Amino acid sequence: MKKKFVLTLALVLMVAASLMAATPLEVSGAFKTGYTFTFASGANGVKGSAKGTEGDIDALVAFTGDFWKVTLDAGPVAYDQAMAATANIYLDKALAAEGVDMGDLAVTLTIGNKADLGGLSVYSNSRNKIEGLKMNSKVADAYASAVQVDYGTMVSVYAGADIAAFDTAKKAMVLSAKTAPVDGIKAAVAYTNYDDRDVAGKGSIAGSVAVDVKALADLDFGLTVSAYDVYLMGDKKNKLYVEAKTVIEDITAWAEYRILDKQNDLYAKVSYAGIKNVGLSAFVQLDDITDSLGAGLKTTVGGGATYKLGGVTYAADASYAVATKTFTLTPTVKIVF
Repeated sequence: MKKKFVLTLALVLMVAASLMAATPLEVSGAFKTGYTFTFASGANGVKGSAKGTEGDIDALVAFTGDFWKVTLDAGPVAYDQAMAATANIYLDKALAAEGVDMGDLAVTLTIGNKADLGGLSVYSNSRNKIEGLKMNSKVADAYASAVQVDYGTMVSVYAGADIAAFDTAKKAMVLSAKTAPVDGIKAAVAYTNYDDRDVAGKGSIAGSVAVDVKALADLDFGLTVSAYDVYLMGDKKNKLYVEAKTVIEDITAWAEYRILDKQNDLYAKVSYAGIKNVGLSAFVQLDDITDSLGAGLKTTVGGGATYKLGGVTYAADASYAVATKTFTLTPTVKIVF
């Protein structure tokens, strides 16, 4: 807790300093803490336990100029933790200031020590559990260097490399492209010659597609379908994600089906936001649908409620695992800044 207090004080001092700085400084992030209560049924009756979480701070600090942006991505931080720093340099804006008109062409250079240079993707990723293309994400001294060229919103081309790894056998790099040929359809591909999850170290290739059915069929409600696939070439393992999402007034519903090598699972969630300052949700999760391990289908159901008051979000989430007869209740408090 002492470390996080020191970090919080440092962030406050940075905000105060920004009031007098010529370069705009943006500090954003969240503070979250709570408890998890677990109740499990067994031969000896119901047993309960409680576990508290120390307050976590996820922070992002950004300095923004006319032609560049420097970002310190702290993540869950302690005062002695190294921060990943990345700089984006907008060459098209700088050239435009010198009288060179780039038209619809935008060129962005990225330099820094961000450890993961994952490629472009158009997947919806509502669950945020995707294991996509990962280039060199576990190497401590990774120095990202990349260039992205955009032609309006139609085509984007991205190339990146880990400069620190170029004097080793890895020579990690990533190539990626994204296109939106017509309204309502987007697609992207990405390739890396080194993926740290791949035992053979031969890299991976990924592809994604997103279809806005509402735009194509002129529907009265929102409906999107997207898919993402990543293949580890050395291990010959494949991960496929498919998601369908709809928005009908205050109701949002989505479902994601995953094929993770030999295991399939399904997660579906529906949310309601029609009450002021209140959010309600419910979900069902089906693990190991193919029963590849012989343990049978594992089902978890649950839901949650949130209430916002004075800039603070109070939440309570509950879930029940059918196979293990385990009930979990998690109340939390979150402040976004």
